[in-house]
Amino acid sequence: MQHSETIAIDTPVSSVWNLVGNPANWSRWMDGLTDLRVEGDLAPGSPVSYNWRGKPRRSTITRYVHDQEIALKGEEPNYSYSESITVRGMGSTTNVSMEMSIESSAWWAMPLAPVAFAFKKLFLGMPMRKSLKALKSEAEGVQLQQAA
Repeated sequence: MQHSETIAIDTPVSSVWNLVGNPANWSRWMDGLTDLRVEGDLAPGSPVSYNWRGKPRRSTITRYVHDQEIALKGEEPNYSYSESITVRGMGSTTNVSMEMSIESSAWWAMPLAPVAFAFKKLFLGMPMRKSLKALKSEAEGVQLQQAA
C-alpha cells in the first residue's frame, strides 16, 4: 500500500529544508512524532529512533540529499515501511512531497488489502496532510519572522 501527498509552501527551499532536512525539527510539524534521535550523521545507514503516537519505532536513513530529499525504512513484526520527504524549489515557492509505502507478508494481510486500500487516505493521507499543513504554517511563519 502506498500513498503520497504534496503541498506548495510560499517560502524558499532553504527555509523549508531547515525544517525537513534537520530531523530535530520534525516534532515541530510532524503529527504524532516525539523523542526523535539520529545516531550518527544524516547519511544512508544511520539509525533513527523515535516515538510515533506513543509507540517506539526504529528506522534507518536510506537516502539523504541536502536541500532535496530524506528517506527512511523501518521494520515491524508484521510489516515493513518506507517513507520519504522530497523538497523541490519553484522560484519563491517550495513543493514538499511526503510518500509512504507499507508492505506485509503476513498471511492475514492479503484478505485485508482491499479494506486497507479503501481506507489508505484515512490512515495515511490524513496524518500526512496534517503534517504538511503544519510544515507550511511553520515554514511560512519563520519566513514572516525573518522578514520583520
